[in-house]
Amino acid sequence: MNNNKVINLEEKQEPNVFGERVPSRRNRDSGGGGGNMSEYVTKEEFNSAVKEITHSIELNQRETNAKLDLISQSIRHNESLIEEKLGRQNDSILRTDGKVNWIVGLVVGSIIIPIFFTLFWN
Repeated sequence: MNNNKVINLEEKQEPNVFGERVPSRRNRDSGGGGGNMSEYVTKEEFNSAVKEITHSIELNQRETNAKLDLISQSIRHNESLIEEKLGRQNDSILRTDGKVNWIVGLVVGSIIIPIFFTLFWN
């Protein structure tokens, strides 16, 4: 008599490292086709998705470049305002410096002239 027992391989499961029951390795699909095709896409679907993503990236790049252009224009405008303000402050400092020099000259002159007269007139 033949004592061979018939075992359904789909029902046979082995525990994996995490203790989960998974189908036996002998029972797994070896890439020979079949299986659930809803998990795959066609080349046309893939190319269409790539085109959509590429288009989205290009739109985002254009938007980012436009924003960067606005920021750089704002920076250039602010730089020109700062240069103008610094020029005015420099002019103001030069005028104040001239006035201070004139006042120091008057003070020094008002002190030196009397000393000069007292030393040489006596």
